[in-house]
This record gives sequence, structure tokens and C-alpha cells, in this order.
Amino acid sequence: MTTTEESYAAKAASHVLEAEKRAAVLDGIDEATAEDLRHVGIIGAGTMGLGIAISVLNSGRVASVVDRSEEVLLRGRAYIATYFAGQVQKGRVSEADAEERQMGLVTSTRMDSLADADLVIEAVFEDYAVKEAVLADIAAHVRADAIIATNTSALNANLLAASVSYRARFVGLHFFSPANIMRLVEVVRCDVTSDATLARSFALVKALGKLPVLAGVCDGFIGNRMYAKYNAAANDLVNMGAAPEQIDAALERFGFAMGIFKVGDLAGLELSWAGRKRRAQENPGTDYSVFADRLCEAGRYGQKTGAGWYRYESGSRAATSDLRVRTMIDQWRADRGYHARSISDEEIVERCVLALAAEGKRLLDEGIAQRMSDIDAVYVNGYGFPRAQGGPMFQAEQMGWARLEDKLRAFAADTTLQKSFWIAD
Repeated sequence: MTTTEESYAAKAASHVLEAEKRAAVLDGIDEATAEDLRHVGIIGAGTMGLGIAISVLNSGRVASVVDRSEEVLLRGRAYIATYFAGQVQKGRVSEADAEERQMGLVTSTRMDSLADADLVIEAVFEDYAVKEAVLADIAAHVRADAIIATNTSALNANLLAASVSYRARFVGLHFFSPANIMRLVEVVRCDVTSDATLARSFALVKALGKLPVLAGVCDGFIGNRMYAKYNAAANDLVNMGAAPEQIDAALERFGFAMGIFKVGDLAGLELSWAGRKRRAQENPGTDYSVFADRLCEAGRYGQKTGAGWYRYESGSRAATSDLRVRTMIDQWRADRGYHARSISDEEIVERCVLALAAEGKRLLDEGIAQRMSDIDAVYVNGYGFPRAQGGPMFQAEQMGWARLEDKLRAFAADTTLQKSFWIAD
């Protein structure tokens, strides 16, 4: 790394530190009087629910996990015990501390076990009907002053709030998986959420050792709404001639922890496929189809099925190029009338990063994000954006918005997407 590169990286890292400090502060709301929430209820003993429970236990609080299945709860208790045994083995906590923290764990199949909870968060299947039923059940069993939270990553939190009585206590708390490791939590202000609820929620997130970032209600909040644009830009590059391996390698050289298509394989391609199908139902006439749909139609969901954008040997997470995917992409381009061209690594990074920055600017203009720097805090802490690159908004500021607009106009003139993806009509 050259001296100039070191100086830039230091400036970017300093920006991120300041962004994180600012993000943890609610403008115009006094957090000093927020009461300490000591008893947290979690509905759902899946991966997300257990990750949240571990975070609560590590903070010295009571975590009450409720699930309909006693068998699932038994597996959950075993999972948590294994986690703490591992922490002891690694020397991160003493055996006595691990035992003391686990004493705060309560499991039950009964919702009335949450009668004394200070905050209850649902972490169930991402479906309106399921979440609405669970939220209504929570409201029927908790104190009138208990905060009720949804962990939804994309559903309209304002619609979910309608399931709850005393709606001013409703809030979104979008933890990132694995919740016991990932630092970011998007705290979602719904139309009905009171300042007191926000202050108490922010205080709890910080007490869990995590970074709260305020977000408004929209499809995907800050992080996932921007990620959809990032994903679309990457798929646009595939349509235009870049190979998935080239795109991932370019992004990783830029500093991303993992290329976007490897991330998709890790998370499971069926998740974003379901999201596209949901949006297509909500907006008939809009084409949300991407090449990854064909992977899903072929049963290639990623690592869990041994094949997605890449191929995976049994028991291995190592991504291997798959000639079948190349053939499928060629057929996709032919079917859609796309003409492949050579694309540089520099163009790959610019299109992906500037797609993020442009959407971030829209979020700021719409009031979904509280500050421009909050967006960088989200992307560095939740999406693997390189700290040494400062975040997408830092990148835009360094480039200059006038030059960025010129770049976006150039992209709009050469794209398989609608021109409005890059520039306003």
C-alpha cells in the first residue's frame, strides 16, 4: 500500500468511527431518562431468535424465549449451552460467568410467560399473516407499557403496527444474522412509534453492545433497500457480459468481505427470489426477473443445495466456478437479447458502489435515514463494506456529486435496466 493509499484508508476509517458515534445518537430525543429494559422476550427459537437471546444473556439480562414447539426449545437450549461452552473453551468468558449468564435463560411454549417482560420481539417467519397473528398474541399477554418489536427485514412495519394495542410502543428492531455476532441493529421508527419507545430501544441496543441506527419505514429500510440496488447493478453487469467470478473478485479486491454472488449463495438464493415474487405481486406489470431466478428454478439455492452461482463440494463452503452456470447465463442473454461486451474491474466496482450511493441519497432525501453518515455506518457494520473505503456515501463525497451524476448518466446510456434505475426521469 502506498503512502497515499494509507492516508486515504486512515481518512476513511476515521470517517467510519465518527459515523458510528453519530449514528448511536437520536437527534432531538433525550435518552438519558430511558429506563433500563432488563427482561427481553423473544418469539421464535430459530437462528435469529437464539442469536438475539445470546446477545441479551451476554448483557446480563433475562431472555425469555417462546416457541410453540417444546422440541425446538430443547434444541435451542442445547444450542445456547454449546455456544457458551465454546466461549469458555476459547477463553472469552470464565466458566462461572458462562453459567451465570445462562441462568437468565427462560424457555416456554406459553405466551403468558412474558407477562413481566419489558420488551418482546418477534423473530418468526417473514410473512404478514404469521407476524400479525404473533404480534396480536404478544399484545394480549404483555404489560401495557411493554415495548413490542418486530424483527422484520423488509415487510411494512406500519402495517404490522396495526396488530398491536397501545401502538406508540411498537418499533422495528432489525437485527442482522448471526445476531450474537453482527453489531448492527436498524431501529425502525414507525408512524406510531413514540419518542420514549425509540429512546428505550436505542438504550437497549447499546446495552447489548450493538450499534443502533435509526431508519424510517420503506421496503427494506436502509440496508436492504440499498442492497437491492447493489444486487440489481451486479445482475446488470452479468447481463452485459461480466462473469459472476469476475464481479466477485473485483468487489473483493476493492475490500468487500465477500463478493455479492458468494453472499447470495451463502444466504440462500430462494430468499431474494421470494422477495422478487412478492414485489411482482404488489406491482403487477413491473418486471423483477433476473438471471438468479433461473438458478432457483433449477433448484440451485446456493451452499445449502451444493450449487447456486457456484458449485460446492459436500461439506465445503469453498466456491468453485461452474461451467453449467456459464452456459445458463449465455442462454439467458440470448433469450433476452443482451449482447455481451468486455467490462473492466474498475467499471464493475464503480457501478456497484455508485448504485449504493445513489440510493442512499434518495433515502436521505426521503427522510428514511437520519444522516448521510448513518448510511455508511449501516454498510460497514451490516454488509461488509470495507472500513478502509469509508462507506458508499463517503465514496460519493470523495468523488464529488457532480462527477457522480455524470457517471450515473453514462451508466443509464449503457444498461439492461430501466434508465430510471440510474437517473431520475
